[in-house]
Amino acid sequence: MSAAASAEGVDMQLKKAFQDLQVQMIETKQRLRQGELISDAQKSQIRVAEITKQELLSLPETTPTYQAVGRMFVRRSVTESVSAQDKRMSVAQEKIASIQKHREYLEKSMKDAEGNLRDMVQSRQAR
Repeated sequence: MSAAASAEGVDMQLKKAFQDLQVQMIETKQRLRQGELISDAQKSQIRVAEITKQELLSLPETTPTYQAVGRMFVRRSVTESVSAQDKRMSVAQEKIASIQKHREYLEKSMKDAEGNLRDMVQSRQAR
C-alpha cells in the first residue's frame, strides 16, 4: 500500500505541475499577445512621426507650427516640431526594444518550466 500511496502522491504532483504549466502558458501567451499589440501600436506611431517629420522638413523655416497640449495649441518653430517628432520616434523605439526583451524573457521562462516538467516526468518513468 505504501508504494501505491507514494505513486499516487507523485501522480498528484505531476498533475499539479501540468496544471501550473498550463496556467503559466496561458498567461504567457496573453502577455506575448499584449506585447505584440503594443509593439504594433508603437510601430504605427513611428510611421506617423516619420511622415509628419518629412512634411515638416518640406516647410519653410519661418512657417509657424502648432503642438496640441491638452485643449490648447502651442506655437512652435519647425525645428522644435521636427525634434519633437524625433523624440516620439526614439521613445517608441525604446518601448519596442523593452517589449522584445520582455518577450525573450517570457519565452525563456516557458522553456525552463517545460524542461523542469519533462525532468519530473522522466524521473517518474525511471522509478
